[in-house]
Amino acid sequence: MAYGYRGEDGQWWHDAVARWLGPRKSAEWLSDAYEVVEVAVAPSAQGRGIGAALVTALLEGRPERTAVLSTRTDSRAHELYHRLGFEYLAEMTFTAGGWPFYIMGRRLR
Repeated sequence: MAYGYRGEDGQWWHDAVARWLGPRKSAEWLSDAYEVVEVAVAPSAQGRGIGAALVTALLEGRPERTAVLSTRTDSRAHELYHRLGFEYLAEMTFTAGGWPFYIMGRRLR
């Protein structure tokens, strides 16, 4: 399963990442972005191209300029996103002492 939505000011994730990225990078990546919220493939089905197919279908035809997401640094998911054209924008934590996440982005147009 996979889902996302258009990010906007005032949404928790969007605002947390915008603060971390700073004004210039935030404007470049978040001002017209589709936020990939969740991509989940059962462990027994991983490694078969399902995740790539889900992300590709999710982003197909999106009108936004960029797509952005966060993924834990200890997950191999960031390798999939990188293969799909996402670049590393930052490494951050969402809470003090929390787990580190990669923030990744891809240009859609």
